[in-house]
Amino acid sequence: MFEKFLEVVEARGLFSPSDRLLVATSGGVDSMALCHLLNRGQFKFSVAHCNFKLRGTDADLDEALVMNWCTDNGIKFYSKSFNTKIYAMDKHLSMQMAARELRYEWFKKLLAAHNFKRLLVAHHLDDSFETVLFNLVRGTGLRGVTGVPEKVNKIVRPLSSFTRHEILEYARQSDLKWREDASNSDPKYHRNRIRNHIIPELKKINPSLLDTFRSTQARLTSSQAYLDYVLNKKIKRLTQFKDSDIFVNTKSITSIVELEYLLKPYSFNYSQMMDILDACLQGESGKLFFSPTYKLNVDRGQIIISPLLDQFSTIEIESGNAEVCNELFALRLTVLPVSAGIKASADQASLDLDELAFPLTLRKWCKGDFFYPLGMSGKKKISDYMIDSKIPLNLKSRIGVLESAGNIVWLVGHRIDDRFKVTDRTKRICRIDLI
Repeated sequence: MFEKFLEVVEARGLFSPSDRLLVATSGGVDSMALCHLLNRGQFKFSVAHCNFKLRGTDADLDEALVMNWCTDNGIKFYSKSFNTKIYAMDKHLSMQMAARELRYEWFKKLLAAHNFKRLLVAHHLDDSFETVLFNLVRGTGLRGVTGVPEKVNKIVRPLSSFTRHEILEYARQSDLKWREDASNSDPKYHRNRIRNHIIPELKKINPSLLDTFRSTQARLTSSQAYLDYVLNKKIKRLTQFKDSDIFVNTKSITSIVELEYLLKPYSFNYSQMMDILDACLQGESGKLFFSPTYKLNVDRGQIIISPLLDQFSTIEIESGNAEVCNELFALRLTVLPVSAGIKASADQASLDLDELAFPLTLRKWCKGDFFYPLGMSGKKKISDYMIDSKIPLNLKSRIGVLESAGNIVWLVGHRIDDRFKVTDRTKRICRIDLI
């Protein structure tokens, strides 16, 4: 297995002998075998162990085993204990999801603090097959049946093409010590029922089940990679970015496959995607959809995706040259002589300084707000102005106003108030840039 391991690492470019590696090590046979293979191959690596404090003395013995192995082999050892139960309760997560979040957040900090190039985890082919079955039960697309990826960003799984049986045989032949986690046989966990009951039945139908899956996985992964390449080129053509917002022309999106690729980073579920696709194909406008972190508006032949940032702080702005900011806006104020002139720009307001009463107030617009749009003699409600200007529904909640003594002087990023414009009587200009 050692020679095959080296071949896989080199052939697939997983990492090189000069890379500094961090290995997530639980003390189980898979991670201990990975550490032994790396040490035998003289790779540069350190070990990180998490103690989730869920299994009492057993968890402490796991930690001691890994620490002693590192000491005996001159390997740098990092460990961290977590109050996983409290974290799970606070975040309303299952214990498994809580442990996952805690460990990967810590791994991320270790990678940055110690300049590790890769994080190695010991998932193998059996794990990948279990994941596919689990995804099929819950419902999934093509990506969900490709299994656990071998390499994603800094995370590498160098044992992903090896079976649990192969790893166990290597560990026994190498006289390795490891510890068994009793929770791996607990039937209350879905994955354990898949591992211990369903897969053995499938192997009765096909004794070479994992070899068959290895081949199928390679084909599906190749198909997914090609599809990603094609979709990436198409979505790039249809997408524009403005600040934190994404605008996508929907006229060329005709399938759920395209929409899934587009929306994957934004946590919309499949049912929402079907409704979004239907709204696009029907040419509907004004429909809003929410994920945990984003909102999406189907609006006049385009999809607009925006972060959920509807609330921002009110801030006071004193006179003089200054820069101020809140969660959404950053403004730069500059006092200039009238000879400096002005330019027409939605992101820049040139105002008559002597007409302003400081401090100015930057706040979110409210129902009933009105102003006198530049070039108009009458007042207009901001809500009506946004309708006339065709500002999409999901962007309206992020409109800010700059106010002087209770009067709106600028609908930030859109239009100034006519009463505060620069005229031939202006002596000094207050220029405000949206940066």
